[in-house]
Amino acid sequence: METESTSKVAQQTRFPISRKISSIAIWLWSISIFLPGLVYYGQKSVLFDSHNTLGLAIFLIGWVGILATYVAWYANMFWFVAISRLRQGTRSAITPAAIAALLSLDTFRVDCITGGGPCETVYGVGIGAIIWMAAIFLTMLAASVREIETGQDLLNRFESLDSVKKKFYTFLAIARNTDHAWSFYLSMVLLVGIAGSSIALGTYDRVVGNADEQDMLKMGVVFKRSAVCDQAPKPIRKIQVNGVLEVVTSMYSDVLSKDPAAYLQLGVPVVRSVTLRESVPQDWYLENPNDARTMKSRPVAGEPDARLETTDSSGWVHVKLIDKNGVIALELTQRHGCPNISGFSHYNTAKLVRQALILPADSVMKTNKQF
Repeated sequence: METESTSKVAQQTRFPISRKISSIAIWLWSISIFLPGLVYYGQKSVLFDSHNTLGLAIFLIGWVGILATYVAWYANMFWFVAISRLRQGTRSAITPAAIAALLSLDTFRVDCITGGGPCETVYGVGIGAIIWMAAIFLTMLAASVREIETGQDLLNRFESLDSVKKKFYTFLAIARNTDHAWSFYLSMVLLVGIAGSSIALGTYDRVVGNADEQDMLKMGVVFKRSAVCDQAPKPIRKIQVNGVLEVVTSMYSDVLSKDPAAYLQLGVPVVRSVTLRESVPQDWYLENPNDARTMKSRPVAGEPDARLETTDSSGWVHVKLIDKNGVIALELTQRHGCPNISGFSHYNTAKLVRQALILPADSVMKTNKQF
């Protein structure tokens, strides 16, 4: 026991800087596993009932990522080796630390995560992932400093210096003349890069993003993986509908409901439901405006007061509401989820369409149903 204690004191004296840096790295890594690592669009996360996956969950299941060519998780294995060597002080930790840093960068390539079920699309990088990467980069820095400290009596050199600034420049001068200067400067670049880019991208997303983006960013996201959406769609004008609203939907689109009842319950008097490439159009109405169970159909008759249509192809979704004179009241173009017009969005199609319609007051039903 005395020998181990003496060895530990000797290492602290001989490698004062690298030991402190490696201790900070261990502390950051430990914190990161309890914070959101990746945040995604799904309703529930892998192993946890939220939009994010904690670092602990990623640590437990991330090894399977190699099946999808993701290798970031394996940075942990090399990190453990590097930390072990740094704490023991007997072998160089440069190689495993550098490999860990390189593998950790693959985090930015991860666009989908799964816990054995459907693959969930990643929305953004969580605070846990950034802290985890910072811990790995710090370990590489500690390994570089350890090599510089070897053969140098830094404590005696620093003893005569009266400021941190002088000590720092003295250390840089020593580092420049060693064989491991490259790893020292590379680790510094990685640390400054991850901190600077996280601050810059996170600030930009929060300043520019619309209400949907703001909701997602509050879930532990540092920055979004793709371009943030700044569009906040709203109706151009209102349309009076006293008779028929013609609804034209694609067979495969889920942006607009194919169920006439959804529109009738909004207060539309008559719905002409048209699904492209499918069946014959019908006019639907409620015999009792206050009872959705009284929905009936009849053959098409008369011209519609307005037309609501949607088309989608190759990641693009177009929604348009036009009056009988061809005047556009609402026009939305969603490309790869921007702006988001799904049911849980601030800008969902049901809300926007209802805002654009002027309906007979006596037919408006109180309902929470959205299409």
